[in-house]
Amino acid sequence: IEGEAELDFTFDKNKIPSLALEISQKTKPSIVPVIPLEVKPLQKGTVKIIFRPHPNERVEGYIIQRFNDKNAKWEDLAKLEPRYNVEFIDKNLADGKIYKYRIIAYTYDNLKSAPSQIISVSTYPKPPIIKNVTATNNLPRKIVLTWSPVKNAKYYKIYTKSFLGMTFTPIGKTTKTTFTDKVNKDNEKKYYKVTAVS
Repeated sequence: IEGEAELDFTFDKNKIPSLALEISQKTKPSIVPVIPLEVKPLQKGTVKIIFRPHPNERVEGYIIQRFNDKNAKWEDLAKLEPRYNVEFIDKNLADGKIYKYRIIAYTYDNLKSAPSQIISVSTYPKPPIIKNVTATNNLPRKIVLTWSPVKNAKYYKIYTKSFLGMTFTPIGKTTKTTFTDKVNKDNEKKYYKVTAVS
């Protein structure tokens, strides 16, 4: 059974209901950048960053970033939590190189601050190679080493290996530019290496 019906779609423009609603919404306040306080080299290949705790109690932690010169971009190094954890130590860095860092704060609801001011630091340079190392060969059961002084060296480390040895092993350190190695027998052949420590 088929039936037909006619529908009359006549609209009164003055009676069309509005489909839009007016609402108001406030955005969350922005997070001010972190304020770095100090960045300094600690020892060989290590630097320390200290910054001010963020005043906003919504801040959960911080992202530490370091600039990658090869890729020309900022890379995340670590996340620090909680808000009062404001020290970071970066390790295994190259000697005598400048590194750039910045810090970003983030909140419990994943709102991030603008990056902090960029801070730069240079790691300690590697001391120069020691020159003019000499060893005696005419003293009974001892070998005396001497070398030229290295500027700003804190001390010197002395290594040795035997004629058939594979690797050098440390045998002592001194603040002077001479070192005496006592040997067990005459006519013994040994190899030496001397390094400066800043």
